[in-house]
Amino acid sequence: MATDSDERTEQRAFILARHSRHGLMLLQAEKKKKGIHFQLPGGHVDKGEIDKLGLADAEVAAAARELFEETGLDLRSHLQRLRRCRFGAEVQKRLGTRAFFEVDLYDEDSLHHNSREDLVAPITVETGFLLHLSHEHTGFAFEKDLQRAADMTSKHSGGKCSIAIMATQSLYRPEDAVLKESASCARGSDAVRCPQTAVENAAQQTT
Repeated sequence: MATDSDERTEQRAFILARHSRHGLMLLQAEKKKKGIHFQLPGGHVDKGEIDKLGLADAEVAAAARELFEETGLDLRSHLQRLRRCRFGAEVQKRLGTRAFFEVDLYDEDSLHHNSREDLVAPITVETGFLLHLSHEHTGFAFEKDLQRAADMTSKHSGGKCSIAIMATQSLYRPEDAVLKESASCARGSDAVRCPQTAVENAAQQTT
């Protein structure tokens, strides 16, 4: 029986989980009105989570909880792996009360080491990456093309997940700048003036 602390709120939290080789992870579902469609892991933030943690931390906790419940991937003790997507004002207005977080997936995140017999592989690529899906989902896929991923999730959460997926293309990620700068320095490009460290350069760009 649900208590007051378990009450759903209008706040929702979703995860964009990406594997560097396979792409964005999408969960397949089938409902009477929507038919077969795809979703991002995520769901409602509970009132108890907000009362205990405050809204911002509750959104992170809810995203990790939903990821675990829907896929078996347990990041609840590794919340630092969830990076909040900070969209522009216009995009965030369209997303309403939905928060989105990015997570990098690695081969070792796969549940292949788990002894469960009901683990499933993705329906799109041949890989040993396995998940334990909730009863709400019938499969999962990896999709590299963001436009296609947005189309696949167009029926999820009023189309808001599609908006978020496309909007991630314009997000500024300091860690990406560090990687690009490091790669240029490693190649010894004359066109790039390498700072003392690539991290310092990324920090300068944010000031």
